[in-house]
Amino acid sequence: ETPIATFIYKTQFNAVIISFLALAVLILITFRLFEKIINRPLSQLKDQMRLVQGGNLSVQLKPLKNDDIGDLTQSFNIMVANLKHAKEEIEELHSREIERAGHLASMGELAAGLAHEIKNPIAGIKGALEIINQRTDPSDPKKEIFTEVLHQTDRIYNIVQDLLSYARPKEVNLKPANPNECIQGAITLTQSQTQDKDIRFHFDGLKENIRILCDENKLQEVVLNLMINSIAAIEEKGEISINMKPKKNQMLEITIADNGKGIKKDHLSQVFHPFFTTKRRGTGLGLSICKKIIDAHKGSIDVKSEEG
Repeated sequence: ETPIATFIYKTQFNAVIISFLALAVLILITFRLFEKIINRPLSQLKDQMRLVQGGNLSVQLKPLKNDDIGDLTQSFNIMVANLKHAKEEIEELHSREIERAGHLASMGELAAGLAHEIKNPIAGIKGALEIINQRTDPSDPKKEIFTEVLHQTDRIYNIVQDLLSYARPKEVNLKPANPNECIQGAITLTQSQTQDKDIRFHFDGLKENIRILCDENKLQEVVLNLMINSIAAIEEKGEISINMKPKKNQMLEITIADNGKGIKKDHLSQVFHPFFTTKRRGTGLGLSICKKIIDAHKGSIDVKSEEG
């Protein structure tokens, strides 16, 4: 090779080496910049997220630059602040609910105690009035007065009994029972309370001989109460249908329907609230007691209705 060719070759080789070194330095600088500008803030953000995940909502990050990473950091700070505010509101609400529950429990015990104390004297008055009413001659003008007083005493007694049942519900006694027999018994009891209305009962029971775990008396009480409400909704002539069908997990669905006047739309969400009633002589506790009984059976109860 000539000296000129050797010089050119060395020059080209050195240029390639210098280019590779320059590229390596550029890559290193780029990596360092990426580390400082992107990776480090993201790593800090990830660390703060772990703290938030652990329940620490007091963390805040300072945006290093007014760029996408800065916007992300600011959004993170806003999210944490909102979470903290929501947590404080939930804790305050929970505290108020606990306090309210304590007050309601105290009121429930007081109401139950009063109901228990009132129940026995009323039972005595009721018994005495029944004896007097039986001994009073039908032609005696006082007979009508005694009958009305006895009727009102019955109402008071029923109100007190409902209040006592709601405030101090008895434990459910779960035993295997035939639901067909239970519902049929409730229908038989209800038919005597149709109040001279022309009401037909249609019962579509279970075809299979299935037994369910329930408190038969309590379940019958629920069905009886619901059918009495159906009777009240029917003005003169109508139909009440009771349908049963088995569901998954050994559950049973009971549907009670009537073609009565229905419930107003704005009342539907309140029908299971204690003391809510649209009846002139209702206590507003019947459906609340039904819900408590169904809840004790680990079930659910709801209502659907159209007015008219």
